[in-house]
Amino acid sequence: MLMDEHLGRMAEEFPDKTAFAVVDVGSMTFAEWDSAANAMARNLLRAGLPEGGRVAIHLHPELALRWLVSYSAAHRAGGVAVPMNPRFAPAG
Repeated sequence: MLMDEHLGRMAEEFPDKTAFAVVDVGSMTFAEWDSAANAMARNLLRAGLPEGGRVAIHLHPELALRWLVSYSAAHRAGGVAVPMNPRFAPAG
């Protein structure tokens, strides 16, 4: 079972349970995560993401909740999530 499929099942069985929490940032339930991932996946498809298309995810650590939604959405839309590290700096 893929992560996004597992997320859907968790949202059905435990909708109001905390799925993920980030200290000093916030938390989200399984239902919130599932709903946000579905909405973003629809937007990716509307924007023209092709099957197997790459979706770059470039978010700072304090946006970890958005990162999880983005990662799930990329897969739900049939894309490939490409995590990027915003802490990398140009050589020099």
